[in-house]
Amino acid sequence: MGARSSQSRGPGLNETDGHLLEYFRNTFGGGGGADSGPIVAPPPPAGLVATGGIINDYTSGSDVYRAHTFISTGSFNVTALSTTPGLPDSVDVLVVAGGGGGGGRHAAGGGAGGFRTASKAMAVANYVVTVGAGGIGAPKSTGSAPETSGTNGGISNFAHPSPLQSAGGGFGGNPGQAVGNPGGSGGGGGGANGNPGGNGNQPPVSPPQGNNGGQATPSGSSAYAAGGGGGAGGAGNPAPSSNQGGAGGAGATNNYRTGSNITYAGGGGGATWSGGSPGAGGSGGGGAGGDYHPTTGSGISGTISTGGGGGGGAGDDPARGGAGGSGIVVVRYQITSVPGVQKATGGDISYYNDKTIHTFTGSGTFATTSNWSSATVEYAIIGGGGGGGKDDGGGGGAGAVRIGTTPIGAHPVSTTIQVGAGGDQYVDGTPSYFGSPITAGGGGAGGTETPSSVAGKAGGSGGGGAGGFGAGAGGNGTGDSFPGSSPFDSPSNGWGNNGGSGGPGGGANYSGGGGGGASEVGASTPVGNYGGRGMQLSPTFRDPSQNIGAPGEVGYGAPQPGRYFAAGGGGTRVTGNGTGVGYGMGGIGGGGWGGSNTSAPNSPFSPPGSGTNGDTNTGSGGGGGDINNDPASQGGTGGSGLVLIAYPT
Repeated sequence: MGARSSQSRGPGLNETDGHLLEYFRNTFGGGGGADSGPIVAPPPPAGLVATGGIINDYTSGSDVYRAHTFISTGSFNVTALSTTPGLPDSVDVLVVAGGGGGGGRHAAGGGAGGFRTASKAMAVANYVVTVGAGGIGAPKSTGSAPETSGTNGGISNFAHPSPLQSAGGGFGGNPGQAVGNPGGSGGGGGGANGNPGGNGNQPPVSPPQGNNGGQATPSGSSAYAAGGGGGAGGAGNPAPSSNQGGAGGAGATNNYRTGSNITYAGGGGGATWSGGSPGAGGSGGGGAGGDYHPTTGSGISGTISTGGGGGGGAGDDPARGGAGGSGIVVVRYQITSVPGVQKATGGDISYYNDKTIHTFTGSGTFATTSNWSSATVEYAIIGGGGGGGKDDGGGGGAGAVRIGTTPIGAHPVSTTIQVGAGGDQYVDGTPSYFGSPITAGGGGAGGTETPSSVAGKAGGSGGGGAGGFGAGAGGNGTGDSFPGSSPFDSPSNGWGNNGGSGGPGGGANYSGGGGGGASEVGASTPVGNYGGRGMQLSPTFRDPSQNIGAPGEVGYGAPQPGRYFAAGGGGTRVTGNGTGVGYGMGGIGGGGWGGSNTSAPNSPFSPPGSGTNGDTNTGSGGGGGDINNDPASQGGTGGSGLVLIAYPT
């Protein structure tokens, strides 16, 4: 990566650019407000201080809580204990394990992952958090082939001197594995003959972490309706008739994440038999059973990050069981008491430098509350990144970036928020918006030589053209290059750049072009291309406790964590000996890497020639794939977009 300093870079902003850094200090000192003095550090925190997971602050009455949400394995790192009387050094913990997979044919729903809560006293220490994966749904069954079962969900755990661990949900039964498997909640009974559901609350804990699965069609019936998987709030339902699948057991509610109750750990529904209806998934993410109309109905997967069980599959090939939903761990604690702080709802809410910040990582609604007063709000909107191409494919272009301010009048005001999805291989990203007038377009997809759609597509930033023997032009970017004349106040068309052109055929020099990024065009050379640099989000949104954006680099050095970069273009392969890379402003901005040559040693790609995905919630482009060296290789998916809204607390 040290070779990057020799590249001829575009006009994109770098933190080593002294005149612009001085501009930031003068304009955005003190967290985004006008200030002629130096940057002002926030006051030292008074309550428990910790990092890890997705951080969200919310009010409950006059109390303000901070929640750390883990949707994948990580660590909760306590760096300081409370210095304020009345603010505790203990935390509330919710641990939900992965849901069990559904059975494959005439099959039952998987049981929900175990659901447990507790209060834990903290010390200054690093606590490992394990989030269980959802169980695998049973593979498709063909004719008289032996039935194959799914798998239990994975455990979730909060590592502590007295750990809090939840067991994965049991997999759903089928005629070959008739009895539902035990687990946090048990899988339903499969097939016929009154096969019982698996036992819940295994291993036993108090209070119980789950419930039993439901029974299949009673003995003596020639039908094959299956039982529902158990849920955290209730047992799985038995098949109510000879052809009606049993519903999954209900989940249980908890308010640790947002202050409002969210339902987790519902059981998967049992599959129907001919002429009946499938069992519904239990509330809290349980997947519905498969429908035997036609005879190929697969079970529905449990919802991710809920621990819901997968639905049972109904028929023959290609029917299969639904996968269980992955688990979740939430850690919360009180950080202060400030009545009337939250003035609006929507997204994950946090407080930084006298601003209230709403972070939307998925679509939703921004709505004022009764204590709202007219205010000018700041926003940052990033469209979804474009997917990379394949077969010497071009890198995907980044989504457009719009940053600015807008007035919000007197309550009530309700505004729809859309967070754009990243595009799949050779598919454009979709727009993000804060109400439709304030829209950031999706990134253009990278060109692909198979089929012959070699040109990169247009978008917020354009996709790179394909290389090889049909070298393509880069797609046009609809945005202007960041920073322009006014950093952190974008033009109405947002920031974005063109994609690079692919290299011509001949010898080994046929790499695709790099995808455009928010502050730089995608590179265009014969032997391997980086994606255009992205940009750093405005100081308002640089809360050091948040994991917003991707790491950046200072002076083209090693990546620095938590530096809030986004909208990097996707990279492409380097012919012969390495990989392409999506460079963000001053470094990586979330752009996917280009697929490596399969002969490259220690390749991190799977398959080796595939491009990697753009980082989630950065709007970055996916990397281009190199399918000539591996028929299974693909272009990387673009990163999803992001919407941020801030106003004075």
